[in-house]
Amino acid sequence: MMYPVVEIFGPTIQGEGVNMGQRTMFVRLAGCDYRCKWCDTAYALEDTDVIYFSPQNILKKLKTLSAYCTTVTLTGGNPCIHDLQPLITVLRDAGYEIHVETQGSIWQDCLGMADMINLSPKPPSSGMADGKLVLDRFVEGAAKMHFKVVVLTLADYQYARELHLRYPEIPMVLQVGCEPDYDTADKLLSKYRALVEMAANDSGISDNLRVLPQMHVLAWGNKPGV
Repeated sequence: MMYPVVEIFGPTIQGEGVNMGQRTMFVRLAGCDYRCKWCDTAYALEDTDVIYFSPQNILKKLKTLSAYCTTVTLTGGNPCIHDLQPLITVLRDAGYEIHVETQGSIWQDCLGMADMINLSPKPPSSGMADGKLVLDRFVEGAAKMHFKVVVLTLADYQYARELHLRYPEIPMVLQVGCEPDYDTADKLLSKYRALVEMAANDSGISDNLRVLPQMHVLAWGNKPGV
């Protein structure tokens, strides 16, 4: 099995979701079954200008970059458009803690071997909210998971709220939406304050919901390799 790799980098921190701040390596695979209007990793949507790696070569690259960081995040695009079982198996056998970031459109049984699924269904502002999702399969099959929903509009907030009420036992992160060609750090912080006010004063949600920024974007900007 050969994987179209856009980038392998780290060690760095996870910049979003419930594991924000945790040290991790990243493996970004090319390709996605979605085309979100505000995609912040558009450079990973196609499998052009990539390097094809076997699972063993991905492992070798990770160990070359860091002999001590043993958490790895598989991301994209949508990494689940690829058969992840060979890669997850090799990484697990090497002792890695494995996190997977995906929107929930494609389930693979091997995802049950992952230590954390960052499940990010796309809200109305993405233009992909009507995409086919298999969320129940993730909830049933994942060992551990959380939802992360990007919020740019009131409709996005309502979408996330309804999802939270449907799966109240699953931790959820509301994340400030980043529009790559528009947002500065100051604008993102302003958006964050507004989203905090909205969620903090919503009596219909539980304390199992968190409001977080994209920490890596605030620290380094929206670019590859962070």
